[in-house]
Amino acid sequence: MPVRRRIAIHTLAVLAGVFSFAAAAAQNRVTDPLRLVDHGVICDVTITGRQDAPLTESGTMNLVDQGRQIDVTTRFVPMRPGLSFGLRTRLADGSAPIEADIVVTHPPMSTGTTTQSWPARMTDGATALNLFTFEHDHEMVPGLWTFFVLDRGTVLAEQGFVVGPDSSAPDVLATCFGDALTS
Repeated sequence: MPVRRRIAIHTLAVLAGVFSFAAAAAQNRVTDPLRLVDHGVICDVTITGRQDAPLTESGTMNLVDQGRQIDVTTRFVPMRPGLSFGLRTRLADGSAPIEADIVVTHPPMSTGTTTQSWPARMTDGATALNLFTFEHDHEMVPGLWTFFVLDRGTVLAEQGFVVGPDSSAPDVLATCFGDALTS
């Protein structure tokens, strides 16, 4: 067997192991008073505004329609520009509002960034949609990405996602890009 072929097979085996480990780690947990409504990918979001978010890579965050539904419920996210992924949560009925912090951890970007966070006010009866959108090439790093919802430092929710090659999320590709994949 040629050396290049053996190296390619070995590299694929190592990557499969890494993604398998990340998939096992990409679980979720939610504690009172928070409820996980959904998690996954949104194919395309409409940005309704921007807000300062100094603890993010860009220093701002996109504001989106909080009623926007998740297009594909999944833990697997392909590295594609424009895709958004994250979670939709709500407070249990009768809960007092909270000033939550959303924290996203991920493998290092080329800039060295591994953690980003922003505030999110959550109120009884309203859902909160918190997403990360791939807007720049340097943001698309493979591996385990984890969203945390914190209330005064206490983790109320944790949702992991495995970001990887197209082959890791065929359902997302079919839903978001459909026939464009074959053209």
